[in-house]
Amino acid sequence: MKKPIYFKFKIIIILSFIFLNQCENPTESKNDEYHVKLWNNYYSIEETDTLILKNKKLNNQISNEIGKLYNLKYLDLSDNKINGQLPVEFFNLTDLEYLNLSNNRITDTLSTHFSNFKKLEWLILSKNKFNGTIPPSFGELSSLENLLITNNELSGAIPDSIVNLSSLIRLNLDTNELTNQIPNEIRKLKNLEYLSISFNQLSDKIPEFWGMNNLQYLRLRDNNLSGDFPDSIDDLENLVHMDLSNNQITGWITWRICDLKWEWFNIDNNWICNNPSCLDGLMGYQFQENCFWWDEDENEDLNEDEDEDEDEDLDEDEKDE
Repeated sequence: MKKPIYFKFKIIIILSFIFLNQCENPTESKNDEYHVKLWNNYYSIEETDTLILKNKKLNNQISNEIGKLYNLKYLDLSDNKINGQLPVEFFNLTDLEYLNLSNNRITDTLSTHFSNFKKLEWLILSKNKFNGTIPPSFGELSSLENLLITNNELSGAIPDSIVNLSSLIRLNLDTNELTNQIPNEIRKLKNLEYLSISFNQLSDKIPEFWGMNNLQYLRLRDNNLSGDFPDSIDDLENLVHMDLSNNQITGWITWRICDLKWEWFNIDNNWICNNPSCLDGLMGYQFQENCFWWDEDENEDLNEDEDEDEDEDLDEDEKDE
């Protein structure tokens, strides 16, 4: 049986709490070369490999002292009020495997120094104010399995180098200002199970997803995507959730779509020309027929109108004669 995409994450959380280094109370004896001070607590430089300060009402910038924790593997600073930019020293934490800075007030660009984190498996930067483009150097994060940067202010194109993340399982870039097209070689991400780039300004046609047989969730809603409905969707045997609504997608859906075990399906507000009856009643399913081509009834009505006009013209000509 296929393990859910969150299974590994849950194991990490459990183990992290077992081995968690508890926050140490600041004392003068700890104020030495063997400890660093972060938000009024002291941490052993050598022994601290896990630091979970989630929802601790932390504010101000991250101190450059954090870069001295060279054994740090798991860092969670989410759900605080941390602001400003990430110090350069932050990127000295080259043993990091899990990094969560989500739901803070960090205002920064995505530094090229993120590529220092070669062992990183989880990178969660959602709900901040990261701006600018995603640097091509992100494609060097060879161990990355989960990349979540939603609800920020990222702009520009998704770099083609993103397809080099061969270990990637989950990619979520929702609610930014990303433009241009989705990289054509996205199908190289064979391990990808979750792909969501909704609520952006992506354009051009949707690439084909041939060979991405692990893909379960596909969400590209509320963009400016156009072109034909991808033929490869029919072959994604594990796909159960798809939302392509509010785009400009054209064409037809083949009846092979009925062979998939859908849990959620939404293609509303596009230019799709047919409505497979097997999809009726599915959760999330919405369909509004908007098509560039006329159906047979419309063509017959049009032909009848044209015949009537021709008859009227002929009668008028005969009267004139």
